[in-house]
Formats: sequence, structure tokens, C-alpha cells
Amino acid sequence: MKNISICVPIFNEQENINIFYDELNSVLEKTNNKYNFEIIFTDNNSTDDSEFIIEKLIEKDTRIKYIKFSENYGYEKSLELGYLYSSGDAIISIDCDLQDPPSLILEMIDNWENGYELISTERNEDYENSVSLFMKKFFYKKILNKNKNFSLIGDFRLISSKIKEYLSKNTNKKIFLRSFIFDLGFKTKTLTYKRSKRTRGISKTNISTYLKIIRKALVYENNSIFNSIIYVNLLAFIISITLALMYLLIKIFHIQNLPQGLASIHILVLLNIGLSGISFIVIFMYLKKLVLNQINSLPKIIKKININPE
Repeated sequence: MKNISICVPIFNEQENINIFYDELNSVLEKTNNKYNFEIIFTDNNSTDDSEFIIEKLIEKDTRIKYIKFSENYGYEKSLELGYLYSSGDAIISIDCDLQDPPSLILEMIDNWENGYELISTERNEDYENSVSLFMKKFFYKKILNKNKNFSLIGDFRLISSKIKEYLSKNTNKKIFLRSFIFDLGFKTKTLTYKRSKRTRGISKTNISTYLKIIRKALVYENNSIFNSIIYVNLLAFIISITLALMYLLIKIFHIQNLPQGLASIHILVLLNIGLSGISFIVIFMYLKKLVLNQINSLPKIIKKININPE
């Protein structure tokens, strides 16, 4: 019998957990015991009664596993660690606010059984306002060079254990998870659905969340800006050295009469610009490598873990 993990990242979702569990359980029952399921809640250190509610659920359902972090590490890290702690042949990630329909899980499983390693989901466009949608499309398409519909793809997905294996072997612990999974290039199927509005609790997604995603995507997923900085400084170096040589030739061969000391000043200034550009490139590359190494060494502290409640 195959094993399937359901990863549910949460933060202060006391109003949704029980309702989500009931709906999820009703969907899983439709598989007629064809699979072994585990449900992993990864808690970003909730301050409400989420922990208490989940512990009550564990008492009646041993498929449920619970991991609580010592602080809020963010949605993506919570989701990533949920993947890594899962034991399923397939892993499905879903939020518990019921904006993403658990009923779609059955279709995901069917596609996985048909050979797809990644089953992603694409939200309907009318879910978001036109300004937000335009900005997302521009960012993903123009900045990250992603497919035009990438802006509509969320984290409600199924990944195979093969993808999890690649994720666990990743040496760069600071990744843009959504893009990382797609860029692995496994056989992919995308399902389209109409996303619901949140009806209970408060959304944790705000402008700060989007800014963090943008920062992570630019620093760890896209090198075009970094490369642009290098190219601009290289161009400045080449131009400055060329002009410095021109002034040197003018001074040596007296091609043109220049005020006393002007050529020397221009040569020194241009050489300084060129050397500064090269120095900036070297320092920038060193600092980026240093920062990445430091980030890789940061532990993710688990405050409470209940992996085997039996």
C-alpha cells in the first residue's frame, strides 16, 4: 500500500483547524483505504489555541503529526520542513483556511498514479484584483523569466518522493521553494480551480509577506540583477581604461595640447573608476558567498514535535 503525506503549514488558525480536518478527512475516506495517509501540521509558533486543538485531534486520529517551531520562520520554511519530515511516496501541501479545496486532492492523486511527479494548481484570475495580478505577472515574467501563468500558481500541490529527495539534498538552504520545485524539470501536470475567499480567521499574507518573497526570489533565484551589476562595472572598467590610454597617448605624442596636469588627472581618475569597479565585483561576490554560507548554517529550532503519537 502506498503512503501519502498531507503537509499543512499553520499560524494562528484555531478557527479553521477542526473544519479543515473534517473536510479533509471526508475526502480521504473516498479513497476507500487504498492508501496510508499521514497529516503533518507544521506550526510557526502559533500564539492562539492551535496547538491545543491539534493535540485533541491527535488523540482520536493517530495519522496526525505535529511540529511546532520555536519562532515564526515564515510560510515557505514551514512548508519545506513539512516536506522533509514527511514519509509519503507522494506529498500534498495545502493550507487549512479552506481557500484551496481538499476535494482536488483526489484528482491530484489520480494524476500522480498516471506518472506525473508534480501536480501543481493554477488559481482563477478573478481571485485577485487587476493591479495585484498585473504586478505579479510582471515580476514573474519580466524579472524571473517564468511562464506567464506562474503568477497564478500557488503552493497547493503534490510532489513525488523523487522531488523530496532532490529537496533534501539541496545545499543552498535558502531557496525560493515554488520556483525550485518547478525548475527541477519533472513531469508536471497543472490543475485549474476557482479559489475561495477566506471566511474565518485573519489572512497572514500582507505587503511584508510579498516583499519577503520578492527579496528571496531576487537574491536566491534570479541572477540577472547580480549579473547586470557585474556587467555595468566591467563596462565602466573597460571604458575608463580605454580613455586613460587615450589620454596617455595624447600626452606622450603631443597629439593635442592639454592644460598642464589635466591628462594626468584624467588618467588617475579613470583608472580609479575602473579599479573600483573590479574591486566592487570581487567584494560583492565574496559577500554573497559569505552570507549564503552563514544562512546555510542557521538551525531551524523545533520547539515541539509529535511524529509518532502512537
